[in-house]
Amino acid sequence: MSGRTASSDEREPVRVHLCISGFTQTEQTPNGVFRLYSELCRLGFNNGVSRVLLYRWNSKWAEVAEFLWLLGQEEGNGDCRVEINIYAYSWGMGWGAIQLVNELRRRGITVNIIVSADGVYRHKWFKLPAMARRNAWWAPTIKIPPRVREVTPFHQRQNVPQGHVIKRGKGCSAMIHESRELESDHQYIDDSDDFHLACIHASRRLMEVR
Repeated sequence: MSGRTASSDEREPVRVHLCISGFTQTEQTPNGVFRLYSELCRLGFNNGVSRVLLYRWNSKWAEVAEFLWLLGQEEGNGDCRVEINIYAYSWGMGWGAIQLVNELRRRGITVNIIVSADGVYRHKWFKLPAMARRNAWWAPTIKIPPRVREVTPFHQRQNVPQGHVIKRGKGCSAMIHESRELESDHQYIDDSDDFHLACIHASRRLMEVR
């Protein structure tokens, strides 16, 4: 054995399937995002070259981004190879995913796919209209930062809060698919088969990234 390490082109990237729960959800209560996390683990996405992770919407995202950057390091030479998908619900999308993308961007890391279930905008200081209706004239939008390749959104109109419209932010070139409306209340949309199947499909695509 020569002792040489593989080049960055030869080395398999670490693939991360990162789930972010909503503002009323904790690890102590059953919820759809935890079930998605468990389903991805059962399907074998948590292995030597792939990690399934679960975070709350208000996690310390700078620390999470640093952890992900370290996961992709190659023997301390500063070359980071990590491929990331994000699956987020409610404030997990409108706050958590956006904060994480910004922190990853500072470290030169791109997110492959975000799948959003009724993502609700949250302002940094003001709890503005968390209860907004989707198309109200005063409703905010969720703006995707640069370094995201693709976004698949789902929303509902049966009750409030309703997921806000997702758009490209300044400098963003992501492909944002047309949002699919589901027949579900906000509190149950993260349990939706459509949302879970979209996340599983995205995870399978991520495993093909080289």
